[in-house]
Amino acid sequence: MHTSFRKRLCLSDRPCRGIPLLCLAALMPATGCQQGYRWDLGDVVKAEQRARDEGKILFVFYQLWTDPTSNRMKGRELLSDPEVEAEFRDTINVLVDRDFGSMYVGSLRKYQVTTYPAFILVSPDGKYRALTGAIPRSQFLAWVRDFKSRTRQPASPAVKPGGK
Repeated sequence: MHTSFRKRLCLSDRPCRGIPLLCLAALMPATGCQQGYRWDLGDVVKAEQRARDEGKILFVFYQLWTDPTSNRMKGRELLSDPEVEAEFRDTINVLVDRDFGSMYVGSLRKYQVTTYPAFILVSPDGKYRALTGAIPRSQFLAWVRDFKSRTRQPASPAVKPGGK
């Protein structure tokens, strides 16, 4: 990329991280990232805090946008499946691309994620599970549902009539 164009685009001499984000935004409709649930881009720390505050599960999808397996999982094969979409309508969902920069990759170290694609589920109390690589839909759904069932808050005991 021509240096003066980069400086105008990024308004600094630092390496430009805006280009991958622009490319990713342009590719979202083509790769199936416009699912029925909302994706936040990149800020895992902010998403963790929001999930804790709202008592929700955090779902992080770690990918490399040029990786065909990541795009298959994000697109037609898994995350755009209607049954999978339904599982993530009540969670905080974050998409982290390897090209977003080292600060995002660094925030995933605590979940011991070193490869992509990776799926991370984090309960409001910080317990988590990570799964990497291509995975069949049925196995993925079982993994998600098992995690959700283990992190549900127990129902409060019903009060018996008469106060006893």
